Amino acid sequence: MMRAGRHWRNGIVGLLLTAALASCVVDTPGIENTQASTDPTAVAPQPTVEQPQFEPTVAVEPTPLPTPTAIPEPTATPVPAGPPPLPTTSPEEEFQPVPVEAGLVVVPVRGARFMLAETRPVLQLGGHTLIYVDDERNAEVDIFIPAAAADLSPIGSYDTLITYLETHIPLAGLAELSPVSIAGIPTRVFEGTASSTERAFVTELAAADNDQLGWFPPGRMRLWVIDHPDGPVIVSAESLENPGRYSEAVRLATEILSTIDFG
Repeated sequence: MMRAGRHWRNGIVGLLLTAALASCVVDTPGIENTQASTDPTAVAPQPTVEQPQFEPTVAVEPTPLPTPTAIPEPTATPVPAGPPPLPTTSPEEEFQPVPVEAGLVVVPVRGARFMLAETRPVLQLGGHTLIYVDDERNAEVDIFIPAAAADLSPIGSYDTLITYLETHIPLAGLAELSPVSIAGIPTRVFEGTASSTERAFVTELAAADNDQLGWFPPGRMRLWVIDHPDGPVIVSAESLENPGRYSEAVRLATEILSTIDFG
């Protein structure tokens, strides 16, 4: 029984080996790589990974800002302040006045400006402006700077001018009237006649040696002595005779003084 059982076992073993060998037969055409390494230390090949392709980095140019448009500076348009100052007449022109039409008049005596109601003859001599009543020139209104006294001593202040008027013999007989305000400036007023027609004031220091230029007392006068901040100014109403056409000169002076202003 022991030998028969061994033969049985040998038959079974043979069948099992046959089945095992049959199961080991593999169809090779479906495998791409059949060369497997038999070296146990060999490292299996790694699959090739395709590196991603990148576009080269390009620096982005900054978008240029628009160039600001230059705005031109505004040009100030000068506002005309009236007609230009009257030109100064030289002695060679024989002191001939020129007709000035009605309206705003500007003269170079402390920048004085005033209104004329009608055309008048006007003469400009340095710091001295003469506005005549008419072409006969027997009566007038003067606007002038008392720059120096008859002896050529400078008059540098209002107080010096008042002292001179009160003490200079040819003018010492003038009566003082009530003070007024001209263009907002304190003004003292004197009226009367002078004892001499010799030059009483130099109206332009540069022309002091010319004895034909300056202010000479008339036959009858009224003086408005204005305390201007830049130096005193005198406005006079004058008539060559006493009384002559003095009343017309006073009316013209009133017209001018009611509108006068200083620059």
